[in-house]
Amino acid sequence: MADSCPSASQTIRCLRAGCLHCCLCSDFKTATHINLRLPLTLASAIDLIIQQTRFKCGSRKITAITEVTGVESGRIQLQDIFVFNREGYTAEGKVKGAFMATGAVPEFLEELREAGVKTPSLELFRVAQTDE
Repeated sequence: MADSCPSASQTIRCLRAGCLHCCLCSDFKTATHINLRLPLTLASAIDLIIQQTRFKCGSRKITAITEVTGVESGRIQLQDIFVFNREGYTAEGKVKGAFMATGAVPEFLEELREAGVKTPSLELFRVAQTDE
């Protein structure tokens, strides 16, 4: 999926298109019904999208961790939690960059804590200050 769907929103579009294609193969009435409910179904089934990218140097890196936060006006809402900021390539041609927090705290973090799951400090989600 990483090479054909380079972002979380494109991944959602690919999933939706695939589901609709399967339904259209069975019958149009079913596909029309499914199309109306599909955003709610996908948003309730998916919590996180982990995006992997293959760079021109051949390496693969996680480039985004995105939370699916719900549906608004029929559109699935996404929130990046971490992103890879590419800074270029090394002299050897390898991609260089840093994985950074966006400042967004996952909405499900409190639910995990209430369920007794040990969670990281909120410090993990804080945007790092850069010296510029």
